[in-house]
Amino acid sequence: MGLHAKNGFRINYTKSVTGITNENVLTNNESTLVTEAQIKYNLDLKASITDVYTKTQSDIRYVNITGDTMTGPLIVNSNVTIYGNLYVSGTTVTINTEDLNIKDNIILINSGETGSGVTLGSSGIEVDRGALVNYQFIFDESTETFRVGESGSTQAVATREDTPDDQSIAYWDSATGKFLTDGDFYWDVTDGLEMNDKAINGGAATFDSIDSPSISATTFYGNLDWSYIQNIKYSWQWDAGRDGVTTASIDLKRAGGIPTNTSPFISPYDATIHAVSAGADTNGTWDAEVLVNGLVVYTLSITTSTKNKATGLSVDINEDDEVILRFSKNGDDITDPSISLFLINR
Repeated sequence: MGLHAKNGFRINYTKSVTGITNENVLTNNESTLVTEAQIKYNLDLKASITDVYTKTQSDIRYVNITGDTMTGPLIVNSNVTIYGNLYVSGTTVTINTEDLNIKDNIILINSGETGSGVTLGSSGIEVDRGALVNYQFIFDESTETFRVGESGSTQAVATREDTPDDQSIAYWDSATGKFLTDGDFYWDVTDGLEMNDKAINGGAATFDSIDSPSISATTFYGNLDWSYIQNIKYSWQWDAGRDGVTTASIDLKRAGGIPTNTSPFISPYDATIHAVSAGADTNGTWDAEVLVNGLVVYTLSITTSTKNKATGLSVDINEDDEVILRFSKNGDDITDPSISLFLINR
């Protein structure tokens, strides 16, 4: 039985063989035949001729280096390096690895969306928490907000201005959809909440028509209506009043029905009186007096009215000073007069 070279198979040899000279070559179009015994003897060929095989393009056992299509699963038991692009057109990509390193600085989620917004309603990242409810960080199309929290009960992520004022109290601004700050309303680590002479409610710090608690019986009208309050660090309010018709000048009573002349207010700090409010249950003309250590330091006049106020005051008192609030008749009998002081420590 003879051997014929197949599909470009070449045998190069330098030793003479009977009937063949050096450098003769057997190719697939030559008819020269050499017996298997001669090849083994002269060329010391170790492999059986059946082990010699040259791949043909139609053989499905091999991948063509110029390009090929694989219709079955591919398992690679070693490293794979891809110098081109990798396209995956299936429905799931599963990566079982401890580290996932991505060079791209921006990850695109919901790629290929053709609708207006996220057609599926939300898009984001979900954390598998094992036996606990998964955690999500997603964009919700219906509210146009990022949301974070347990799956099914996420909360909107609030944003803020780029450069908030240091130590300022944040407030929500619905027009811009974020938290803003105001340097005039802030938190001091030593003194606590502070407010500079800046408006609240658009124009001034306003406490309008607040009825104070009963002093000695059923009614007491503090009628606070401060239009201006400044430099709030630690503040407090003193109230005193009288029930019934008052026909003469008289010291008003503290809570519990004790007159301020026998049980005056004692200032716990060096403070400043910033506002005074006075009111009654009937129209009239009278004066509300503030006495410090027995001396009148401020008088607020009420003329044919049920109330009046004075704000932006700067009447200083000292720690342990005694303060008395007095109704001073100025022509009319008054029903249920009351006086309120607003003080700030200094």
